[in-house]
Amino acid sequence: MKLRRFLLRYYPPGIILEYEQGGELRNKPVDLLTLTPESDLEVLVNQVVRQEALISENRKPQLRKLLYALPAPPALPAPQPRSRATLPALQPCPPCPPCPPCHSSSLRALSPGTSSSRRSNRTRTRTSTCSRS
Repeated sequence: MKLRRFLLRYYPPGIILEYEQGGELRNKPVDLLTLTPESDLEVLVNQVVRQEALISENRKPQLRKLLYALPAPPALPAPQPRSRATLPALQPCPPCPPCPPCHSSSLRALSPGTSSSRRSNRTRTRTSTCSRS
């Protein structure tokens, strides 16, 4: 295994180690989720070198330079206590406007010779009604 290069990941903070193994390029992410503006980067460099076998002592200056270039994530604001929001009381809807006057319409009586249906001898009357009450 041979370390080829460091890749910098800004969010979430971390570095990616690109290395060669058996003729193939592979990547290994190293998360730095504990990085804050108050973090001691020298301690962090030493931790990463100790934990990762790919990074030798002679790569420390390069790693240090990368970590100093990595901006610390902004501090999250303190959570605000939630208060119960009072909702306005529900108001009834305004009354609907009056319906237009209804009209009756009649259908012509079907003459006995015009249709073979059962309705042929009946007169039908249709009254339109208002849909609103």
